[in-house]
Amino acid sequence: MRRQPVLAEFTMNGERQGAVLRGPQFVKLLRGFLATGPLTKAKIVAEVAIDTLTGESRLLRADILHDVGRSLNPAIDIGQIEGGFVQGMGWLTTEELVWDAKGRLATHAPSTYKIPVASDVPADFRVRLANGSNRVPTIYRSKGVGEPPLVLAVSVFSAIMDALASLKPGAQVPLQVPE
Repeated sequence: MRRQPVLAEFTMNGERQGAVLRGPQFVKLLRGFLATGPLTKAKIVAEVAIDTLTGESRLLRADILHDVGRSLNPAIDIGQIEGGFVQGMGWLTTEELVWDAKGRLATHAPSTYKIPVASDVPADFRVRLANGSNRVPTIYRSKGVGEPPLVLAVSVFSAIMDALASLKPGAQVPLQVPE
């Protein structure tokens, strides 16, 4: 049975733990993450599936609760959150830094690396704006929402790593760091 994270269960102060769900050919993991900045706060739960035969990973569901203060335009804020999250997901899961023989970055443009496409967006993508207030005297008490959602994508990367690690408990999942 598939677990159904419900955004109504989340508050900015509450905590939620991950859960691993295993099947004959796949591993799914729910991963919660809290991002905070000087003005904005957000929570996310990401559900991923890993095909253990091919290694393909898919984001099945993402639930985001984001504090934007007093929103000037909720539709624009939600679009910014969705776009920033998908951009961050691409950065952390499909982009690769490659340098040529002269030490120049070879993957410097969308034509040289894989950027997220519509099929990378989860079929179940829920974004809700928190009923937050902003004590800092900003324009109409709004908060920044342009780049902060980008860091929420670390939940997808963490869920993938945790799902892989759950296949062989105790083993370290290798990370390749550029030299």
